Amino acid sequence: MIRVPHRPAVTVILTALLALSIQALSLPKSAPAAEIKFSLAGGLAQKFEGIGGISGGGATSKLLSSYAAKFPRKYNQILNYLFKPKFGAALQILKVEIGGDSQSTDGTESSHMHTADDVSFDRGYEWSLMKDVKKINNNIKLYGLPWVFPGWIGGPDLDPYYNNSSNLLRYIMTWVKGAKAVHGLHMEYLGIWNERPWNADYIIMLRKALDASGFASTRIVATDSLWDVGFLKAAAANKALYDAVDVLGAHYPGADSPPEAKLLNKTMICSEEFSAYNDINGGGCWARILNEPFVMGNLSGAIAWNLLTSYYRGFPYSDNSLMSAREPWSGNYQVKPPIWVTAHHTHFSEPGWRYLPVGNGSGLLPGNGSYITYVSPDAAHVTVVIETMDPHDAHCFYSMPQYPIADVQTVVLKFTDGLSSITRFRVRQSVFDYGNRTARLFQKLPDFPVVNGTLKLTLAKNTILTLTTMDDAGPTDDPSQIVNEKAPTNETFFPDVYREDINELRDEEEPRYLAPQAGVWEVRSAPDGKRAMAQVVTQPPVDTCYPDSPGLAP
Repeated sequence: MIRVPHRPAVTVILTALLALSIQALSLPKSAPAAEIKFSLAGGLAQKFEGIGGISGGGATSKLLSSYAAKFPRKYNQILNYLFKPKFGAALQILKVEIGGDSQSTDGTESSHMHTADDVSFDRGYEWSLMKDVKKINNNIKLYGLPWVFPGWIGGPDLDPYYNNSSNLLRYIMTWVKGAKAVHGLHMEYLGIWNERPWNADYIIMLRKALDASGFASTRIVATDSLWDVGFLKAAAANKALYDAVDVLGAHYPGADSPPEAKLLNKTMICSEEFSAYNDINGGGCWARILNEPFVMGNLSGAIAWNLLTSYYRGFPYSDNSLMSAREPWSGNYQVKPPIWVTAHHTHFSEPGWRYLPVGNGSGLLPGNGSYITYVSPDAAHVTVVIETMDPHDAHCFYSMPQYPIADVQTVVLKFTDGLSSITRFRVRQSVFDYGNRTARLFQKLPDFPVVNGTLKLTLAKNTILTLTTMDDAGPTDDPSQIVNEKAPTNETFFPDVYREDINELRDEEEPRYLAPQAGVWEVRSAPDGKRAMAQVVTQPPVDTCYPDSPGLAP
């Protein structure tokens, strides 16, 4: 919540805002006001890559396709909350698992090549998800990453880099080419192997193969793991490896990047983050993740694992997602706080905008918390996102910086040198009350006037505030914007009796509610015309569970 104190020295008095306050805040008259400068004089920092979510890693969207079959209107609503511009989360990146026929966290996803001689681009549900998302937002950036692989790729030692990575290269390039040729889907980003060993020769070969096949614009991300200083040093010493990699993708960096990463002078993103519950605690964590990594680590984008809890309750990491949709038998779904936290950024910025540098429009607040500023390519629009989330309330699943947040702090925003013409900001605010387990999210407030380039604000703890020069036509009365976690839920459970007609399913499709945890079950037709489920994995996979797999290597 925000309140401007009534004092003679106040630059801007926003009395209309007081009536909208959730609780009254008093600021001691002697409390100093810190000045924060915003200017274009020092130039702009790097480009904003975007904010996204991960489908897979694994089988996290398994039940979503069943919504499409039984409740198509609800299915479209779910996708709109996730991807529709200026509606819900308005995500800008969709990262998907390249299915590999083995367990990859919450289940298995079917591969496009069960064997070396088998190719199909009709398996699984990631293809239809990507195409449906493209219909909602054609500008969405797609990102493919393998978690596991069919066993034939790894040879006798189940090593995907077996035989000079020739099997792996053919496998991945077949997927990239098929995505484009069969489904019209172009990959903006392509990863190596999720949280597992990397191979310099393979990365260099992959870059050459992409370029030779017409995919020069597909950007290789490495290493999709915790920061790997060994890789960073190798990239610094090996020009071919350095040139092959476009983006440094770190998992759960904790708002930090090592000096070896900064020295490479490449785009850095949180290529997997979050993994927190999607309650108000997780919403606060996500707010910190979307600000702090740029301020503290120079990372310029974040992708949440996972996109959507569309897998059964009781599976690992249930509700560690932006929203939940795990009841296709009833059509119920839940729009959760991380959706509206994301909207603070994505409704008022786009990939390709640039940040204002730390110390000149982005940084840490005097009483802790953080602020970042996005600037449009033509500098016609500016968006400032401020968060004062207390790490003890908005704690994250993985380590993030810990510091005390002032209960109330006053800041004076000074806009100069290219920004002094700003006369007002449109405003969105989220306020979290952890004691009562309530929140008011993405609330539209009256415009804040800027007088002589100055705006004075009083910020309460556990608040998110967006100030933007852009028009704001986003939702104002969605029921999910008012949260009371003590209220009863409308969850329904799997029916006691369930039947599914296998003849309604196409060949290579999984039964709708079956969630394989090992191997892959697909509908197949026998020579006599009868149809049945078939286990199509015929040899041990390359994964993180099989005892001899290099996926278990430290």
